[in-house]
Amino acid sequence: MIWMKLVWLPMSDFHGKKLVPHGKFLLEKQWQETHIGNTNCDIEVYGFYDKAPILSDPYVFISCANNPHEVNEIANRVENELIKHQQRCEHGCKFYYDNE
Repeated sequence: MIWMKLVWLPMSDFHGKKLVPHGKFLLEKQWQETHIGNTNCDIEVYGFYDKAPILSDPYVFISCANNPHEVNEIANRVENELIKHQQRCEHGCKFYYDNE
């Protein structure tokens, strides 16, 4: 069984034309190693470069082979880092799903 969770990326409005995802720091190998720690979880980011989703908003996919608690722990770490980014973002990014 594989446990998984999605976390949406914050986005900013680029001159009223399109929404631009934020959170590229999640792609950094050292950042992932630090935040994954000793868990069996993986973090995949879909929103940048060749992994930009077409039919959904950009998101982070967290999966773990055998432990739902680890998935929730890593998802909480990712969410906390994205909230910290959003709070200090000079482009005013926000989580658009909150306003739906």
